[in-house]
Amino acid sequence: MIMISRYFSLGEATITTHRAWIAANATHANRYIHHVLTHARETMDFVRTALANPVHVSSWVRCQGLNHDVGGSDHSDHVLGPLESDIGIERIGATDFTCPGFGSPYDVARHLASLPGFDFRQLIYEHTWVHVSSPRMFNGARERPMRQVLTLKPGGGYVPGIVLQGSL
Repeated sequence: MIMISRYFSLGEATITTHRAWIAANATHANRYIHHVLTHARETMDFVRTALANPVHVSSWVRCQGLNHDVGGSDHSDHVLGPLESDIGIERIGATDFTCPGFGSPYDVARHLASLPGFDFRQLIYEHTWVHVSSPRMFNGARERPMRQVLTLKPGGGYVPGIVLQGSL
């Protein structure tokens, strides 16, 4: 097992149940290993420490093909590296996860969103998991953390904040 940070392995960063994409996803992660390491050490290690319990990763790095197959956005932060439409902008990483030892995804999202020292791009409560992404790079410099907190709406789209599904 190759550890990429205090708490996470490269296997966790490249995990997928889509067998057709295992090799391509590993190649994509290796191509952008600096981004994988940055996201792991700055964002995901913060998450793990803040929750004081193991984090269960369901999706982290995605190559374009895998991202398409799982229905990910064309601008998904899971797909590392440059955005094709915006020259000079690079995605550092995103992870979908749960933390049963801490509580429900709702509890996890509310707790992480409340932490003033947590620098993230987006934190999205997706009802059965939480999505968190790292700030992007703009021409070699890190963007200021957006700290955008959202909840996935049934049928698609987002609302601001962490909202229980029955309230949407």
